[in-house]
Amino acid sequence: MNSTKVSGRLFHLLAVCLMAVASTASAQPVFSYPADPGVVIISYSETPLMLGNPDLTPRIQVFGDGRVQVHYPVYMKKAGDYELYLSPEEIQQLLQVLSGVFSFDPVAVSQASQAIAQSEVLKGGILTYRSESTLEHIQVQLDVYQAGPGAVAQSVNLDLSWKDIAADAQAFSEIIALQQLAGARQGIRALLSRNDLLKVNAAGTQGAANE
Repeated sequence: MNSTKVSGRLFHLLAVCLMAVASTASAQPVFSYPADPGVVIISYSETPLMLGNPDLTPRIQVFGDGRVQVHYPVYMKKAGDYELYLSPEEIQQLLQVLSGVFSFDPVAVSQASQAIAQSEVLKGGILTYRSESTLEHIQVQLDVYQAGPGAVAQSVNLDLSWKDIAADAQAFSEIIALQQLAGARQGIRALLSRNDLLKVNAAGTQGAANE
């Protein structure tokens, strides 16, 4: 076979592959936020509703410069403050997971879950009651979010509260919005298991989180 033709085909194949990669990259969502150490772009908190005097400090806060602050209340075994740093790429990945709940509609989801629960009761099912519930709160603040090429660019000011996210996602597996919410929760809480999470004690020094 003519070597010129082979080279031409290889060049064409390489060009097609590069175009595919470029197309995939351009299809990625755009997230813009100030790289400011004083600006919180992601926050997650959980409040046990049966607790008389709950600690309202957010469990996890992600700042614009990549710093992550983790807080465990005094009544927990790991009580104290911890921190780690995320790279811009890691923040982008986390925001991509969270983007699934940017348009979350609490009223619509609540109505859908109630309708399913009532339907199960009518079928003879058992309506369960949770004696202990936890209110979970997710906040995301972005200057610009664009879902993809051609999509409208907009700011994000997410302020979402929901009780027992994981339990509801399991109970109502047919509600896609709840599965996305559970995924967002899991993505944020994964930061609690990071090996590079360091404890910041009162003296301002640091030690391993598992010490």
